[in-house]
Amino acid sequence: MMDKIIVHARKNSCAMSDITKNPPRAATKPYFAMYHGHRLDDPYAWLKDPDWQQVMKAPDRLDPDIRSYLEVENAYVEAVMKPEQELSEVLFQEMKGRIKEDDTSVPVSDGEYQYYRRFAVGGQHPIFCRRPGGGGEERILIDGDREAEGENFFRIVACEHSPDHAHVAYAVDTNGSEIYTLRIRDAKTGEDLADKITNAHGAVEWSDAVTLFYTVLDDNHRPHAVYRHRLGDMRSSDSLVYMEKDPGFFVGVAKTESRRYILIEAHDHQTSEVHVIDTESPDRPPSLIEAREQNREYSVSHRGD
Repeated sequence: MMDKIIVHARKNSCAMSDITKNPPRAATKPYFAMYHGHRLDDPYAWLKDPDWQQVMKAPDRLDPDIRSYLEVENAYVEAVMKPEQELSEVLFQEMKGRIKEDDTSVPVSDGEYQYYRRFAVGGQHPIFCRRPGGGGEERILIDGDREAEGENFFRIVACEHSPDHAHVAYAVDTNGSEIYTLRIRDAKTGEDLADKITNAHGAVEWSDAVTLFYTVLDDNHRPHAVYRHRLGDMRSSDSLVYMEKDPGFFVGVAKTESRRYILIEAHDHQTSEVHVIDTESPDRPPSLIEAREQNREYSVSHRGD
């Protein structure tokens, strides 16, 4: 196999020579910044759109000069790699052959149902399902492959069912920005409710059958706050539950194994702090477990009282 790869590459080297002799080169523009009294010259700073926060949300807002250069770069890569398409397909199929395409997660029991996710042969996205615990027909809650149809990019990062099993909350990104839209789906009909939460980070947990908690991003793409949402309410009516003021900390939401408490976890890479909310009293303010202490991390589980 290795001999074939080497011969294949050599055979196409002459055909590629004209292209590879003239790779695109980004223009340079004078720019410098001062950091802690030191001057940093960066002639390629113009390639970062000054309005990058908005570009993350709407890629079509990218500066035309930046877009033009990136398109030239992409065209160059495509031209250089074109002779290797056959080899790329061989390598792809070999790697794919070592993966169990129709993999399925271990079912997790909750009440009368077992929840799991699986992949279809030839599919690229998870399919979230449930079935009766005593055996019975599978119900597909979210079919990632079907949801991705017609999209240039698609990623689903969450699918959480409500405690009464009537709804599922799921978060998707359709442009690669890692800015997610949170939707609620009726588990029986498969129809989405009118509830739609944008600028979400993707973490979401149900408290009761009508209340859920989710995280949002700040202007620097950092998950920094937790909000509470009730089914049927407008996004503007959601209540701020927790706001992280330290720009070096990230915020997430989780739930204890007992499903009794919502965990609001604030952390950097060395320090953590956890606040909890009783799922039976979702409107109450979160309670601090232990104040953060530099270079100390801890986690929380629920047992007894």
